[in-house]
Amino acid sequence: APVTKLEIDPNLPPLEADFLRQSYARAGAPFFLIAAVSNQSPYVNESFILAVRFYYSQAFYDAPYKKPTVSNIFMDEMGQTDGTQKIGNVLYRYNEQRYQLIAPAAGPATIGPASISYQTGKSALSAFDRLFGGAAVSEEQTQTSQPITLLVRNLPSGQPASFYGAVGNDYALSAQVAPRNVEVGEAINITVTVKGEGSLKSSQDLSLPSIEGFKVYPAAATSGNLPEKEGVPQSYKTFKAVFVPTASGIYTLPSVKWSYFSPKAKQYRTLLTQPVQLTVTPSTKAENVYNFSPNAPAGGA
Repeated sequence: APVTKLEIDPNLPPLEADFLRQSYARAGAPFFLIAAVSNQSPYVNESFILAVRFYYSQAFYDAPYKKPTVSNIFMDEMGQTDGTQKIGNVLYRYNEQRYQLIAPAAGPATIGPASISYQTGKSALSAFDRLFGGAAVSEEQTQTSQPITLLVRNLPSGQPASFYGAVGNDYALSAQVAPRNVEVGEAINITVTVKGEGSLKSSQDLSLPSIEGFKVYPAAATSGNLPEKEGVPQSYKTFKAVFVPTASGIYTLPSVKWSYFSPKAKQYRTLLTQPVQLTVTPSTKAENVYNFSPNAPAGGA
């Protein structure tokens, strides 16, 4: 029988709490499909999760799934899991599809219904079974989830100059510089990496500081996902550049600043790397002059 009163732990994450409310409201039905999000009012560029669960307490087969359509949202698949949940006196199994979502602009955003079609029974009957008195094949049934409407919040004013659009929590910034002692004309590789909770895919590239007496050759930034922490998506972004000194001397690579907006703290936070001293000595290599014309002898100058 359906549960008439449900007490939800206030410490339960919003997504799981919503699943509890919806699943208990559908208790008793042999099949149902529900969807929930981890955040009903995310900030622009804030990563959040959509999960769609198909609950069943009876056997079924031939169940194609159709994922929801979205507007004002970027959606990436995170994979699927299976689980069990007891609702009242009925033990349900469920299959869950998860997605990572990011809204690029403030205002309304919508998640359309997901759907799954299926036939009940243990397995499809062959043509021979149907012809010679096998049980009738059940009609196809369809379950759909309710659409979800979100209100995406704009980021507050007062953005630092070092803010490149990243929204998330608990980010960390690190830098690697090697080598730190070179001759004039030799390359110094600089790599700056930021990682933390959220998605950095839509954030802009970091501008590395310039140093007088160096030529700078920036490389394209790379980004990707890291293993989840307690079900929360993690990501990283790496910025690289080659610095080539044109004059000898002792130089200082200043601190790199990188800022992000923390929804948890509801404020902008700025991270800094440590300044790095670079020592450049005169070149000891003979200067080669190369002839790149089509008629130049092979391997010659």
